[in-house]
Amino acid sequence: MSAATVGLGLTVAEPDERPFLRTALELVGVPPFLEPREPAPDSGPSEPEPQAADGGGQAPVGDATIALFPDATSRLSMVGSALHWATMRGSTPEPVALGDMDHGGDRFLTRGARLEFLIGAEAWTKLLYEPVFVASNRVAEVGRSSLTRETLLVSGAGATPILRVHFTVTHVDATGSRSEPMAEADIAALRAAGAADAPAREPWERAPDGAFEWRVTARWTEMDGNGHVNQKWYGVWMEEARCLACEAGAYAAGAPLAADGTGVSAAAPPQRMEVDYRGQARAGDELVVVTWWGGEAFCFEVVRDDGGRELLTTGRIWCDGGSCTKL
Repeated sequence: MSAATVGLGLTVAEPDERPFLRTALELVGVPPFLEPREPAPDSGPSEPEPQAADGGGQAPVGDATIALFPDATSRLSMVGSALHWATMRGSTPEPVALGDMDHGGDRFLTRGARLEFLIGAEAWTKLLYEPVFVASNRVAEVGRSSLTRETLLVSGAGATPILRVHFTVTHVDATGSRSEPMAEADIAALRAAGAADAPAREPWERAPDGAFEWRVTARWTEMDGNGHVNQKWYGVWMEEARCLACEAGAYAAGAPLAADGTGVSAAAPPQRMEVDYRGQARAGDELVVVTWWGGEAFCFEVVRDDGGRELLTTGRIWCDGGSCTKL
């Protein structure tokens, strides 16, 4: 498996032709346009094409391309961009190659992510001018039907750590709606390579009465190849709801304040985030993003507003109130 370095993006591995790995990469969010380029015969080395000045579009990177977020280095997109990058595996050798777990029809869907931001908002905004790489990745946890990959992202020639990700996917049936156990041989191989037993999903305490609510309609442009809203958009919605709740003065006492002490600040940069995907939103769904201050973190729920208030996603964002500025 070969790799390519992306300017603002990541060092990414090209999809393997073996069905399990290719399917797994696509179903945990690696964009379908990540395809190898066929080199021109006897063309020799080619000059890199310039990236768009605004950082958008697709940046050519030798034998593979990956789309970049034009707003990837905005403070308010830190969570969404990190959830987008969380799916990238890079080219670091693995003790157990998931491509060898070749069962033809295996499918994996995102279950959750834990993000740890290792730089602040000011340094994050400078990533537009630095290459970002996958420094290491490993399967850190494995359960009967899930596995969690730990990935460290670094930037620049000095390989400065910027983000640590624990990204969990669940093995599902052909419908994508029900989990299925993985093969025992694969689980045993991952455990032998050092993967710990996956912890049980923690119980979630539902939103208190009076929590702030923001309504949004899921759009076709937010869907991925699985026919549901991609994981990164839940992070974007949570940050949008946090801004609106701050503006409305909806958070309880104790939430991080702006530097001038004049109220809760939506500009408080995230230090950590946990998100748990419990259901699937699809284009046209009417959703409610609920948020409140939980005493230690900003808390979020995304529910489908179809009369039953089905819980789709939960999340928490921890911030450093000491470096906040008002938006």
